[in-house]
Amino acid sequence: VYGLTANAFESDRQSCLDAGMNGFIAKPVTRAKLGEVLSAVSKPARQDSYDQRAALVEEFGVEAYGGLVASLIEDGHSLIGEVEASEDPTTRTRAMHSLKGMARTLGFCALGDSAAAAELAAKASAQIDLTPLKQALREIEHSMPSSSAALEPLASSG
Repeated sequence: VYGLTANAFESDRQSCLDAGMNGFIAKPVTRAKLGEVLSAVSKPARQDSYDQRAALVEEFGVEAYGGLVASLIEDGHSLIGEVEASEDPTTRTRAMHSLKGMARTLGFCALGDSAAAAELAAKASAQIDLTPLKQALREIEHSMPSSSAALEPLASSG
């Protein structure tokens, strides 16, 4: 949270911080000032979370985690199919919201972030590019071993 103020005194800055703001921008507001704030607070692109996946394997076991990922892949293809088959913004939004949640819960942030972008597009009734979603699902499919024994390194890394 940033304050916007016409005053540029140190006491004004401190008042903003005391009120719980992360900082403030003194008027006149310029693109350069906004750019500085946005670049300072923007999050870098997230990588898939190997640590999160390892923790899930440790908590639930190799077989259960493998089953969850298999469900993610199957459900992901189904949800993408729903989006392709529907023009209804609500249906498309729900499908992408579901995929986003499943992917992020299982530590597949790239897929979750792509689904989040598609969800926003669906809410705005905009064109949805499903290519990144399909690609991320294929990558997960190809990276997942066909046997639970191959998942053991995740269990022993935590």
